[in-house]
Amino acid sequence: MSYLTGSAVIAISYKDGVILGADTALVYGSTRKVFDYSRLVDIGGKTILGFTGDEADFRETLREIDELRRTARCYGDSQLGAEGLHGFLSTRNYQARCEMTPIYNSFLVAGMDKGSPFLGVTDVYGTQFTVPFFATGIGKYYVMSLLRESWRPDLTREEAVEVVRQGLTILAYNTSTAIQDYVLGHVSSEGVEISGIQKLELNWEIASYKDASLRV
Repeated sequence: MSYLTGSAVIAISYKDGVILGADTALVYGSTRKVFDYSRLVDIGGKTILGFTGDEADFRETLREIDELRRTARCYGDSQLGAEGLHGFLSTRNYQARCEMTPIYNSFLVAGMDKGSPFLGVTDVYGTQFTVPFFATGIGKYYVMSLLRESWRPDLTREEAVEVVRQGLTILAYNTSTAIQDYVLGHVSSEGVEISGIQKLELNWEIASYKDASLRV
């Protein structure tokens, strides 16, 4: 059993694909325990799966997805795409919730559907929907306004990456569970790319409370 959890994942679609971002921390309560864990995973070279919540439940999710894909190969069925994976996770989370054994994960599923960007959301209750942009976990409160203001159908890849970086910066400044190390994921008709660990440039000199302890 794991009590380590991951924080927000941010995603935004652009005209040719989807960009995702997540910091690399796993926390125990609000104590940071792991600093280099990628919460974006390549599924079959065509889909990226990102999660918020319990890391142990996510490992079990990956095991079930691998079993599902292996069974499909054995029977010669088509491989699980982004839309199919989204449906599977939603049904699974809903069933677990109804059986009072909830899976403590929210998921973002990004891929391409009939040549168009696909971004699906599934929460711990099995609620599912598709959107052009989203942020899970505490990101819903801190980052969604930025995504709403920034998204447009003709957004370029460079602009989408910058929006995601801005969202991760907001989280790093304002939440105790986020850190400045992060990974980016990119999915398009050309396939999947997940970056190595990168660092946000943070400037704590702007903090209004910086010298508060010295004041009388």
